Amino acid sequence: MGFRIGRKHAVHTYPEPRVGPPGPPGPPLPGGVQVIRYRVGPAAGVYDSVTTIPLSAVVLRASFDNDTNDDPANIPFAANTTATIGTTAAPTLFQDATENTPDTAGNYQTLLNTLITPGNQGTGKVRTVLTVAGSGSASVTIEYVVTPQP
Repeated sequence: MGFRIGRKHAVHTYPEPRVGPPGPPGPPLPGGVQVIRYRVGPAAGVYDSVTTIPLSAVVLRASFDNDTNDDPANIPFAANTTATIGTTAAPTLFQDATENTPDTAGNYQTLLNTLITPGNQGTGKVRTVLTVAGSGSASVTIEYVVTPQP
């Protein structure tokens, strides 16, 4: 059902009239992509998301972004810093230390098709582990679907 505005600067919108008889309901719509994004740094340590990934979700992409062109708050980390992204139960599930270079500015993305199971979910929070660090800031982004398209 769409909406029409009766005048150019109307304050209210009005539903369009339904045309034709009502039909059977269509198939259920698949779930949309959900996003968890949080900041990590500057110190070495464990950074967990506030939001959790539900059981049986499928993670599609993980991103470690420390490029100042993408976000002025991003800052490359000190030399020899490593970062992993995963869950509390499997800290390298989405990105291991070879898939990003925290001391070089970049948006390091990993395409995935990872099912969240009881064995790898842990608390459901996304976990990023930084070693060395000392300075720097990055954003971690996880994209997932709860109900994949058939």
